[in-house]
Amino acid sequence: MKRMQLEYFVRIVEEKSFTKAAEKLFISQPALSKSIRALEAELGVTLFKRDPRELSLTSEGENVYCYAVDILNYWQSRTAELFSLLEQVKGSLRFGLPPSVGSVFFSKILFEYGCKYPQVDLQIVEGTSKKIEALVMNDQVDLGVVIEPYENPHMRLKTVYRSDVVLAVARNHRLAERTEVEIAELRDEPMLMVSKDYMFHDQVLAHCRQAGFTPNITFTTSQWDLLLEMTAENQGVTLIGRPLVEKLYSGRIKCISLQNPEFLWTLGLISKKCKTLSGAAKSLWNFCAVQPDMSFVAGVHTAQHVQHGGFSRARRADDNAEFAFFDVEGDMVGCGDAVFTHLVIFADIVKGNKMLQNGYAPSALVKGQAVR
Repeated sequence: MKRMQLEYFVRIVEEKSFTKAAEKLFISQPALSKSIRALEAELGVTLFKRDPRELSLTSEGENVYCYAVDILNYWQSRTAELFSLLEQVKGSLRFGLPPSVGSVFFSKILFEYGCKYPQVDLQIVEGTSKKIEALVMNDQVDLGVVIEPYENPHMRLKTVYRSDVVLAVARNHRLAERTEVEIAELRDEPMLMVSKDYMFHDQVLAHCRQAGFTPNITFTTSQWDLLLEMTAENQGVTLIGRPLVEKLYSGRIKCISLQNPEFLWTLGLISKKCKTLSGAAKSLWNFCAVQPDMSFVAGVHTAQHVQHGGFSRARRADDNAEFAFFDVEGDMVGCGDAVFTHLVIFADIVKGNKMLQNGYAPSALVKGQAVR
């Protein structure tokens, strides 16, 4: 006896018609009749009275009907319980995290994730981005964090945080009064650098070469806090992600925006393509949504319309500025930070996708709606 036969039988009883039951089951009537004859043969009983005027059950058919309803209800109930059990996120999750980025973005994310999925045993493995990439490749961690741009054909990549790289200088440095500098201006500056173990080291070299020079590296270290402490003591300058300075050293170090070329600081989540993610790994992957650094968007000193990969980002000097993403036609396509419920939209951008030259006027701001 098959479950499908019981389902067919119950549907015939409920519809009181072979023809209607066949239509609801999307099978032919001869196939349905054949299935019922097979069920009757297996049970050794006749299920229906053969009355052309009305389809009714025999006494044996009534017994089989009650049995079939109980079995099918039990099947559906237990199947639902099974899927609910399988969907529970539990088990262990090994997560590779560079120590420099934990306080910037992942401290809050991991706390909230732990509250939502208390049955997951989250194990943090610290290391540089290059080390974490190797750990993911060797199946020693399930997910890891790297600095973008990142390319590896064997890895999945999901961007989870966006900010910019800044020039960090001591408050008494000669450039401390500047709001932005071109990277080429740093040609002769004593440069403090993270070690080659970091992907970011290679990115700094690439940007300096793009600006036409090789940096004057006077000191390298794998310790970000040492790098920032030496910068604060005016022992050199360093290029570093804006959040690393503003969260820890804003009182002692000045952040200066970089131009020509612009230098982005982006974090990405990676996993091995050929490996199926566990329920715990998949839940964290989905839990990490893209979060822009608000100080990057709102903390610059001139309002600009900066295009990146088909999108434009509104940036201005207001410390409390909220923001939105716009496409190249000037239409808003989404809020950059899900925690903000009120959008502040630049009317000049929405109207014509124009560059804002001189900051903004309060009358140009419209909350909650786009101005055409």
